[in-house]
Amino acid sequence: MKRSASWVNVTSAVLPEPPATAPSVDVGYDEVYKDVVADLATVQVQLDTSRSDLIMVAVSFQVSPSKSVIASVLADTGAMANFVNKQFIEENQLSTRL
Repeated sequence: MKRSASWVNVTSAVLPEPPATAPSVDVGYDEVYKDVVADLATVQVQLDTSRSDLIMVAVSFQVSPSKSVIASVLADTGAMANFVNKQFIEENQLSTRL
């Protein structure tokens, strides 16, 4: 199957003021966390999907006021839940809820 370049909205390290609050919409896949604040800025990135079946996007996480972490994130449009590598969480001291 031939694939072409796609446009995808992703977050960047540029933070708007004031921070955007995560939506509290319950879609039935996961818990809704009303106290989660996500500092977001939307950018468009052109991805060449002709080389792989995977769509990987570079994302920067601001883990503290003085530290950010860059990671490759798999864009999975069919996922029914959220997944993250446990070792990545531990190495970068990210907070999670189980």
